[in-house]
Amino acid sequence: MVSLEQIRQLESKVHGAVARIKGLVTENTTLKGRLSQYEKRITELEELISAFKTDQDEIEQGIVAALSQLDTLEDAVADQTAPASSHARTGPSPPPPEGNGNASDAEDSDPIETGPEESPSNGADAPEDDGNRADDPDGQAEPGEEEQELDIF
Repeated sequence: MVSLEQIRQLESKVHGAVARIKGLVTENTTLKGRLSQYEKRITELEELISAFKTDQDEIEQGIVAALSQLDTLEDAVADQTAPASSHARTGPSPPPPEGNGNASDAEDSDPIETGPEESPSNGADAPEDDGNRADDPDGQAEPGEEEQELDIF
């Protein structure tokens, strides 16, 4: 026969199972809510990724267009400098006559005169330098400073 003690044990196990089921239902509801939040966040992130890819494509197209324009500009500059560089290899052409051709103009530009202001330091057509520098506080050029000219072309 079934004793009272066995029924109390059964009742205790049923109450435990019911409590466990309620706890699992609550946990399940909580997990479903978190899952829903995560799915929303995943959707938001996918949209962000899509926007970033679109922006990246636009940036890439802009860079490619800019590089194309730079190539075009480089080609144009190269085409313009090619005759000038071949001209520079063959030697400079004589300078055009200055003034109106009077004898006094020819005397002023006579290369035979040897003054410190008219004799270029490197033998080429260099700008005249009287030794005064605007950026030098005492107005005198440093020794050897004339050789420090930058030639970027």
